[in-house]
Amino acid sequence: MVIGGLKKLRIVSTPKGRGNKFADLWEHNADYSCHKVTIEDAVRMGLKVDVEQLKRGVDDPDIWAQEYMCEFIDNTSVLLPYEMIGKCESESIKDDGASPLYVGMDVGRSKDLSVIVTAAKLGDVLAVVDVAELKRMPFNDQLEVLLSKASASRVQRVCIDSTGIGAMLAEEAARKGGGKFEGVVFNVQTKGEMYGLMRRRFEERSVRIPVSRDLREDLHAVQRLVSTGGNVTYSAPRNADGHSDRAAALALCIRAAASGAWTFAPEAVAPGTGNWGAWTRGCGGMIGVRDEATSRRLD
Repeated sequence: MVIGGLKKLRIVSTPKGRGNKFADLWEHNADYSCHKVTIEDAVRMGLKVDVEQLKRGVDDPDIWAQEYMCEFIDNTSVLLPYEMIGKCESESIKDDGASPLYVGMDVGRSKDLSVIVTAAKLGDVLAVVDVAELKRMPFNDQLEVLLSKASASRVQRVCIDSTGIGAMLAEEAARKGGGKFEGVVFNVQTKGEMYGLMRRRFEERSVRIPVSRDLREDLHAVQRLVSTGGNVTYSAPRNADGHSDRAAALALCIRAAASGAWTFAPEAVAPGTGNWGAWTRGCGGMIGVRDEATSRRLD
């Protein structure tokens, strides 16, 4: 209980999205005077900090806007607005037949689509040259389609959704196809990396996608959610066509391109020594080929 006459009440906070008491007091309560001090204001007042270095460290426009520029942003926002998607659409994408290829696969079975996206690296631009939709296809058949698309020597890397039902398919693909395959378990960290990379590609217009209503709607449906604690998650509403499976496959394809090419390094192994232990013992000397991504012997 407060006694002893009139008192002043000061409420100090950074914005934490909308739909909370602080946002309500700031925007709708005339009984309080409002004062905002952004990081730029603080620097003008004498705070010694490198704003640009700090911004690069945050590397997230929404978090920067909320935590440092004191802006009330919606907790839920579209990852890719229609305008941003439209600027990266093209009806004249052509595969030159020589540039490196990268593949991403989102795995579904009964309710969701399985989608395989293939893109060619044309200079600094990643151009989607094929979107294959596998509807209610048995896993063995999906595996054969994936291995066929990944068999070309131009394919540098393949990223596969290995969450839940995709785990077995990703493991079998890696066993049969070698080190160019990478299984990706979807969690907060990997989805943040994938969708962050995809957003950056669209912002920079360094990705080209075919003009497709289905792909456009899948991309636009991905939601970026910022919690009151400043944590970022991604989700998409489920509908009869899945839940943005084409967008997930494209994000995996972009991740594959960012990971670079799969490489292997031959090494000479003397009898009874080397990385392969028992494999080399009793042999008169041989050349082993080691997959740098998985450390498996490939021959």
